[in-house]
Amino acid sequence: MSTPVKTDQAARGRLDFISGAVLSALSAFAILWLIPRYVPGEASRGEIAPSTFPYMTSLVVLACSLALMASNWRSFRDATHSGGRRLLAELAGWALVSCGTLFLFSTFGFVAAGIFGVVCGIAVAGYRRHLWLLALIAVGLPFLLHFAVW
Repeated sequence: MSTPVKTDQAARGRLDFISGAVLSALSAFAILWLIPRYVPGEASRGEIAPSTFPYMTSLVVLACSLALMASNWRSFRDATHSGGRRLLAELAGWALVSCGTLFLFSTFGFVAAGIFGVVCGIAVAGYRRHLWLLALIAVGLPFLLHFAVW
């Protein structure tokens, strides 16, 4: 019988592969049908087309999801199926994070939601060194993105 750590890693790998497949399909759907149909693709002189950022975002998601699938191919093919409780707990946690982000975005705007999202990402990654740098990234990145878009 395999150890719990190995079982959790295999289950996480399968979930990552399936997540990559779903995200690949959704980004392809956005690139091929959703954006061309519902987002204007033309811009006036000296402006960026409204479809530029949705296309760019969808292409980045597609590339990252394909890389996620490629890196977890062996775990997907593994026959053991366990580690479900931990994965369900993570899924519930990320659902709460996404609800919190959506609430902050709709109530307080992009910067507050961005700070919350970066802090949650850092916490999940488990990075605990150089807390001053983490605080700078958590607060600075949303402000940088906000001003870069304007």
